[in-house]
Amino acid sequence: MVSIARVNIWNVFVGAVAWDDSRGYATFELDPNFLKKKWDLSPLMMSIKDVSKSNSIFSFPNLNKETYKGLPGMLADSLPDKYGNKLIEAWLARNGRDAGSFNPVERLCYTGKRGMGALEYEPATHTFDDSSKSVEIEKLVRLAKDVLSDRRNLKTRISAGSDEGLIDIIRVGTSAGGARAKAIIAYNEKTGDVRSGQIDGLEDYDYWIIKFDGVTNEQLGDPK
Repeated sequence: MVSIARVNIWNVFVGAVAWDDSRGYATFELDPNFLKKKWDLSPLMMSIKDVSKSNSIFSFPNLNKETYKGLPGMLADSLPDKYGNKLIEAWLARNGRDAGSFNPVERLCYTGKRGMGALEYEPATHTFDDSSKSVEIEKLVRLAKDVLSDRRNLKTRISAGSDEGLIDIIRVGTSAGGARAKAIIAYNEKTGDVRSGQIDGLEDYDYWIIKFDGVTNEQLGDPK
C-alpha cells in the first residue's frame, strides 16, 4: 500500500503528499527548492505567500470528503472521476483487492503521468505499458458496458482472457475525466488506425477525446 507520493510538474519536483489512514486525510508539503521558483499553483488555498507566514505543510480535514477525498483541492482534481473509478474497481477485483483499501494517494499514483493536467505522481502504481499499439474501439466499448453495468460475470470474463482488453481500456479511459465513458486516442485519418492517446509525437496522428455512445449505468443515465 502506497501512502506517500511525489508530486511533479513539467519534470520539476513540487512536493510530497502523505496519507494518514487514522485521520482520513492527507498532508501536502511544498519542496523548498520549488518555492524558489515562485510558481503559485494554488494561490487561493495553498499560496506560496502563506508559506512564509507559517510553514510549507498544508492539510484540509474540513473539506467535503465526498468531493475532495481528504486531499487538497489542487491534488483532488487529478483523481479519476466516476467512470475512471469504475475501471479501477474492475482492475482491483481482477487482482483480488477490495476497492475500499485503495487510499486516495494510491489513486493519484495510479494516475501517474496519465492525467489530463500538468501534475504527475510518483511512484506510479499499476503501471501499464503505453507502447504504441493499435486498439479496437468496438472492444473498448463492449468492455466499458460490462464495467458500468456491474455484470456479475465480469471478473470471470477478465480472468478468462479479456485481461489485455481491460488494460487497453485503462490506458485510454481512466484519465479523460468526467462521469461518462470516454477515451483519449491517437487517430490516423489516412489509415484509420487508432492507438493510445497517451503516446506523444506519433507522426500522422491527431489526438482526440471520444465518448462511447450507448455506454450507461443507472446512476449516470444516457449520454447526451
